[in-house]
Amino acid sequence: MKRQLLPLALACALVPAVAQADEPRIAYQKFELPNGLKVYVIEDPKAPTVYEVLWFEVGSKDEVANRTGFAHLFEHLMFKGSAHLPDGLMDRLLESAGGWSNAFTSSDMTVYQNVAASNFLEQILWMEADRFAGLLDTFDKPKLDNQRDVVLNERRQRYENVPYGMAWEYLAEALYPKDHPYAHTAIGSPKDLQAATLADVRAFFQQFYVPANAVLTVVGDQEIAKTKALINTYFGSIPGGSRAATPAGGAPPKREPVHLATSDDKAKLPRVTLAWHTPALYTPGDAELDLLSTVLTDGKTSRLYEPLVYRSKLAKDVSA
Repeated sequence: MKRQLLPLALACALVPAVAQADEPRIAYQKFELPNGLKVYVIEDPKAPTVYEVLWFEVGSKDEVANRTGFAHLFEHLMFKGSAHLPDGLMDRLLESAGGWSNAFTSSDMTVYQNVAASNFLEQILWMEADRFAGLLDTFDKPKLDNQRDVVLNERRQRYENVPYGMAWEYLAEALYPKDHPYAHTAIGSPKDLQAATLADVRAFFQQFYVPANAVLTVVGDQEIAKTKALINTYFGSIPGGSRAATPAGGAPPKREPVHLATSDDKAKLPRVTLAWHTPALYTPGDAELDLLSTVLTDGKTSRLYEPLVYRSKLAKDVSA
């Protein structure tokens, strides 16, 4: 046995130590326009495309009582035409340049993304600035009514009429007091959306959709000096406004254990959700918990999937 172990021990000793990976570094340029718009530009010529992302610090956390769903509503309205872009033209122009457009809303932010061939960069910036500065020029009650109906239908499709769809609403209500900024979901309340007036929605846009409350990022095959000049040309004249104030926190998040059981006649199997308050995004502990969630449920050999789904067949699926 000793003769067999010795080569193994020597082999182990000869394995080089794993080098620690260098922290990735992104060569970016940052500047700020006089109106408060923060801009990040990254030159990356590996592919002949450009990505433009406009980030607004407004989400469902910024909505007031009885007026929920406004942040998500504007995610839709921003695609319905502006001063010089009739409804649908932006998508057709981007697609003709091999690109696409998308957006998302969360508790904390609303983000718009445009992608196209790099020779289309100036048109992308012009279109983004036009709907930023000129959305309200064409905003009227028929447009509001149309997109209100779209959002209400989305709520029915994603929340009310699918198995487990209301789980996220129940979870938010269980984790946070009623007056807490995170106590409701971004989709909003049907009652609030139906009660929203043209003046209500217009005031929300005027408060939050301003350069001082936004960050613009352009990444891809470009010349930074030219991109800076284009950004100044198209965004520089938009009135700055003010950065959104941090919403009042209301009562602290609930810390005592909460047990909630609900019935769902659309679900064929029971589902169990366990939730804890965790560190905020990008704060100490957040990355470690992302790693932990991967270890727990990413792949069929993960710590929870393998025993619960594959071996004991107690669950159909598991995620973290």
